[in-house]
Amino acid sequence: MRAIGEYVLISVPPTLVGAIQIRNDGFGLCVSAPSMPDIEGKKVMFDSDQKYHEHEDMIIIHKNYLLLCLEEE
Repeated sequence: MRAIGEYVLISVPPTLVGAIQIRNDGFGLCVSAPSMPDIEGKKVMFDSDQKYHEHEDMIIIHKNYLLLCLEEE
């Protein structure tokens, strides 16, 4: 699966906090970012307050809502 244009595909696996399963904490692994290929495969932080689309364990969000890349080369 690949993102298109200025959108970013982020894998967000569920996280357990105590007995509660949290799906979105604003962090995930960038799977596809055509306009920013240097962040693919790296952990990113995004603004989870913005509107985004979900597909299975993936989030599709516009690149403007990415806040930072947590891993450097």
